[in-house]
Amino acid sequence: MAPSRLAFQEVNATGAANVATAAAHAKVRRFVHVSSLSARLPAISGYAASKRAGEDAVMQAAGNLSLAIVRPPAVYGPGDKATLPLFKALTGTVAFIPGTASQRFSLVYVEDLARALADSVTGTWQGIRTMSDGTEGGYGWPDLLQTAAKVEGGAPKIAYLPKPLLSAAAAAIAGIARISGKTTILNPGKIGELYHADWVCEAELKLAASIQFEDGFRRTLAWYRNEGWLPPSRHTARATGHRETLA
Repeated sequence: MAPSRLAFQEVNATGAANVATAAAHAKVRRFVHVSSLSARLPAISGYAASKRAGEDAVMQAAGNLSLAIVRPPAVYGPGDKATLPLFKALTGTVAFIPGTASQRFSLVYVEDLARALADSVTGTWQGIRTMSDGTEGGYGWPDLLQTAAKVEGGAPKIAYLPKPLLSAAAAAIAGIARISGKTTILNPGKIGELYHADWVCEAELKLAASIQFEDGFRRTLAWYRNEGWLPPSRHTARATGHRETLA
């Protein structure tokens, strides 16, 4: 989240280049740069453009370093605030989805990404590789709803938000943010990312046993609830209350 395209560039491009330059001067043997799957479509948003620019800048600054660039898709897991709204939606009564029913996307659980990055540090491969949980064809929103229904004992109704509606809201919010000097995650560029039809990628970085979404969903949901970030399951609470009434 950044207040402008320039701010994205300063961190994701200039900042990354500065770190790579420092590593080259220190004669670091191996440099692993974490990019984003969005870098494959730099025109879609300021964030995506900055991640592609970051890759290019690191390649130039790295010199003779052994350079590995990792492009993960959407990352989720315990402690993550960015995907908390998704888990709220999947465990609520109605899931308002900023996307379409036909979209496909890859996911990766945070521990798997961490393992892949650790392996990359000690590895020898160079260039750019994608990382995901390896699910063939990725996921669609109905897949996530099906998982929620299985884990929770019931799933919310789904309502896809029309892109023009959310685009208008994003433009208004971005305007207010500029005036107030605050940052917002919802902006016109983010809308482009959210409604893009295909965010599927191969798991070019292979792991012995990747955590699939059902298992990752359970783990993340348990963490959120244990920390009080999400309320207990409404289905579990309803069933418990019913048993107490019968008793």
